[in-house]
Amino acid sequence: MVDTFVYQVKHEPEFVDMVKASKGFCVHHFADLVEACGEGLSQKEQEQLFPVLFDQMNRELDRMQGDFLSVRFIVWRILDEIQ
Repeated sequence: MVDTFVYQVKHEPEFVDMVKASKGFCVHHFADLVEACGEGLSQKEQEQLFPVLFDQMNRELDRMQGDFLSVRFIVWRILDEIQ
């Protein structure tokens, strides 16, 4: 998967736009992609792709943090009700 991703970034200009339109990647695959792209892409290609990847990851982590806070609040409320 990672090699195919690097190949598509290098050879299909519209691929980065497809990545921009996606929801991003899980943390595990994100790390694999960053490592592979760091090794397989030119500096210019990295400068085009990495802001997209990191912006997506930051948005996803912000969303997850909000989800965790919501769950934490619900758990506290339930615990308060049963005590």
